[in-house]
Amino acid sequence: MTPAKIIRAARTLLSNPLFINAYVETVDGRVRPVNWGDDINDHFIRLLSGREIAVYFDTPVAMALKRPNYLCIGSTLNYLTTPQTVVWGAGVIDDTLEMRARPARVTAVRGPLTRDYLLARGIDCPEVYGDPALLLPYFYKPASALPRAGGRIGIVPHYKDQGSPTFAALRQAHPELDFIDIASYGTWTDFIDRISACDAVFSSSLHGLIVAEAYGIRNHWVSVSGNVLGNGFKFRDFFASLGKTTAGPTEIDMGFDPKAFLASRTWSPGRIDLKKLLAACPFEIVEPIRHEHPLDL
Repeated sequence: MTPAKIIRAARTLLSNPLFINAYVETVDGRVRPVNWGDDINDHFIRLLSGREIAVYFDTPVAMALKRPNYLCIGSTLNYLTTPQTVVWGAGVIDDTLEMRARPARVTAVRGPLTRDYLLARGIDCPEVYGDPALLLPYFYKPASALPRAGGRIGIVPHYKDQGSPTFAALRQAHPELDFIDIASYGTWTDFIDRISACDAVFSSSLHGLIVAEAYGIRNHWVSVSGNVLGNGFKFRDFFASLGKTTAGPTEIDMGFDPKAFLASRTWSPGRIDLKKLLAACPFEIVEPIRHEHPLDL
């Protein structure tokens, strides 16, 4: 470790950070955009807590001292759990895989399928559901510079689908579509602004659907490849948290017509008690609720 990194690590520990356990890449202490659904752990948890954020597996001293760490946003229970982990809102990516360790405590999970997974392994888990990104509308109102345009349709490819020939053909055939990049998104709020400016969103990325649902935007789960891990478990888990069932994604091909699809289908928003998710937060939330929420019961 270089002297600069040692100094930065010491400053981090002295700042009393929250240690998040997430796939977040940092360069010189700043998040390097890779996948909004993972990166949001730093940005949003920092906003909620008012504290510095440190990535647990990037902080060897914290690991050696076995500091508490938090699994919040993402399908990370299978891979990142440690005996010191506190789970608030995270989920399982694949129910056929085991966890690397049993968490210290679970206060909430993404959905009931993740809860069933934990209960089957003898791990206590309350009936408190929700990906914490669903809470965003309480704290962030999308930029007025991007008003919702009549008929605007957004497409959010999973980061593993970025090179999909199907999405490339769709972009060429329908230049009016707004392709929203979950990997190169600008600032973290830009991604929210783009989605909230749409009338409908098609997404092969879970967090494209979550953000759309949170802001009351019609959304549909689509698939163009077998590249997304977990055989759809995380999607079904999320929809179940909203009281929805799904038979699976809409498999789209190069001839897919988004407008015709929307005209032939109905959609209604989900319902979830987000106040329970807020109350279950294992660290202090210092950011005040600033806005009404479309999903409030």
